[in-house]
Formats: sequence, C-alpha cells, structure tokens
Amino acid sequence: MTIENIDVNSYPGSEKVYIDGTIHPVKVAMRRVNLTPTVKVTADGEKSIRENAPVYIYDTSGVYTDPNVTIDINNGLPRLREEWISKREDLVPLSPPSTDACVKPTKVLTPSDLHAAMPLAVLPKAGR
Repeated sequence: MTIENIDVNSYPGSEKVYIDGTIHPVKVAMRRVNLTPTVKVTADGEKSIRENAPVYIYDTSGVYTDPNVTIDINNGLPRLREEWISKREDLVPLSPPSTDACVKPTKVLTPSDLHAAMPLAVLPKAGR
C-alpha cells in the first residue's frame, strides 16, 4: 500500500521548520508563516511600507507536510521518542493487550495474522 500525490505545500505563504527541543533531544515541528507588509497611507496620500517578521506557530500536520520526508505507510512513522521514553523506566510492556477490541476480537488472531497486518507492530506499554 502506498500514498501518492500528497500535497506537501498545503499551506501557502508558510514553510515547515523544526526547532530543537529544550528538554528532550527531539525536533518540534513549527510553521514559519510569512506575513505581508504593513502599508500606511497618510492623509496627504503618502504611502509607507513596513516589512513584518514571520510568525512561528506549532505545526500539528506531522511528516505529511514535510517535503524532505518519504512517506511509507507500511513502515509507519519513525519512533523518535522511544529511546527517551524507555529511559524514564516508568512503563512496562502490556501482554496480552488489555482493550476489549483486542481481548474479544471477532476472529481469533494469531501472531502471524498480526504480523501480516502490522509487520512492525510494537507491544503497547502501560505506566507502572
């Protein structure tokens, strides 16, 4: 399965940028929005133009609007936070899954069924 023709330029007048996290070594997706200049016209008709600095806003669109990322839905998203979450040592793997959707499936799923459906599946975790 593939995704094609994703419009990575879906926000005109802006650009996806990343800012380094200050607590953890992650990059925070932001969008630099370019503003138009401020134009003032005086009573006697004189026009002055003042450029405006871009504004940075949090970007929740994920990798799908990053033109430098190749999307592969079969591999899923990179597990960027897994290492520092693991280092907290406050989670334990869940086995077996605890939700009713997994505990009482309409079909009995084997590990090979799960692997075929989600080859890179990772066991969910719960807080200690």
